[in-house]
Amino acid sequence: MADLDWGDESQVDAVMASYGGLVDDAFLLATLTECQAEGDEPAALGVIRILAVKPASEQLRGNGDQRSALVAAATSHPSPRVRYEATMLVTELANAGDKIYFAGSSEVQQSLAEMASLSNQPSAVLVETRPVVAVRQEVILGELGHEVRLATNAMQAERAVADGGDLRMVVSKIQLTDASAVELVDRIRRLPRGRLVPIVFFSDDSVHPDAIAAAKLESRSTRWTGEQTPAVVVVPLPGGPAAFAEVIAEIESKQRLAPLAPSDRARFRNYAQTALQSVSNRP
Repeated sequence: MADLDWGDESQVDAVMASYGGLVDDAFLLATLTECQAEGDEPAALGVIRILAVKPASEQLRGNGDQRSALVAAATSHPSPRVRYEATMLVTELANAGDKIYFAGSSEVQQSLAEMASLSNQPSAVLVETRPVVAVRQEVILGELGHEVRLATNAMQAERAVADGGDLRMVVSKIQLTDASAVELVDRIRRLPRGRLVPIVFFSDDSVHPDAIAAAKLESRSTRWTGEQTPAVVVVPLPGGPAAFAEVIAEIESKQRLAPLAPSDRARFRNYAQTALQSVSNRP
């Protein structure tokens, strides 16, 4: 399931044959719910690809106002790859019939809009108020291959993370006007698209020692840690890409699916743009 090329019809048929009548849509959707609860990204991706071989509108049906597991994956899974493949399947199912209504349909459109706006590079959110520092950090993050979204406070950072996309990192000064470092971590981690995003705080001589101590304490906290949840890292004001070596190594150690490649972003972007254009052209 961790093989990104896995999922063609013959491979899925082999899996289905192995389990006989035990595997049906109800079982797969229940499994997908369990995979999401446990944070098992490869298994969730594998289940979505099995569902995609024999798609059926029942895969969109939740319980009353509750979203189905497939729709939940399309709208709130923290992994962009899982979220986007689920969104593509949901879109295909929604377009296959006439006026299919399902819980979460408006959020699926938001996921499509997110896909359609994917850039050629992965992104990083930079939280900084000082123009000179911001420019320097943008250059460094650019050297690491990131497109930078600049925020000047915690509220803007939340919005930037909620926008999703191929977000790889949040880099922030420690002292913000509207939140402490601890509060910013909480606000980002409570967002579905922020659960797996590494957070790096940086400090310099202008930061009060108590604020640095609080941020370092948060970096050792277990409140949000898990097998896949990246740690919070506190570093001196980065002077070059090497300052991020620790966090990049930590990300790679916990990564169970390959990050999106340029070809992946182009594929998802083109699909979403075509799907949204098709909707806008409907009478």
